[in-house]
Amino acid sequence: HAAQIENFDFVGGVTQGDDCGVAGYDKDLQAQSGQIVSTLPASKFDEWFTAHPPDIILMHFGGADLLQNMPVDGVLKAYTLMLTEARKVKPKVRLMAAQHTPQDSNGCDECDAKVLQLNADMIGWAATNTTADSPITIVDLFTDIVPATDQTDGVHLNPAGSEKVASRFFAVLEPLFKP
Repeated sequence: HAAQIENFDFVGGVTQGDDCGVAGYDKDLQAQSGQIVSTLPASKFDEWFTAHPPDIILMHFGGADLLQNMPVDGVLKAYTLMLTEARKVKPKVRLMAAQHTPQDSNGCDECDAKVLQLNADMIGWAATNTTADSPITIVDLFTDIVPATDQTDGVHLNPAGSEKVASRFFAVLEPLFKP
């Protein structure tokens, strides 16, 4: 990106993946494809954050739960558990909580409604759980993400969708890196 921001380091236990065509691209992250987050124990989040303490978390998870017809409340509880464990390691951690992308998957007739419910419920969840030392910023990854053109299968992002998502996260991150 043309912003020339260099004072950052991605962290996480996953280091495999695409380099986005950028030599030296930092591939560290904590992605867990297909992970059902509502069943993760506190110890798993503690393990991740203790091994790789974050200053800022870019969170976009819970979609696998919705695809398995699991309740939205369970996803919100997982968000709270994750945030609690992150704050134990880094009390001033910032959370960039992404409202979920559309899900148009065969076999999940209720996914669209559940995504909309989760995204709406996240606003109140963020307001309840944000603190002055550890703020939560909601990032809209739903608006203008079109499954037919931005996803490979109605769930997973293609390069066009990934570019939209990256731009939205960057928009909330860039002000944090200005001198």
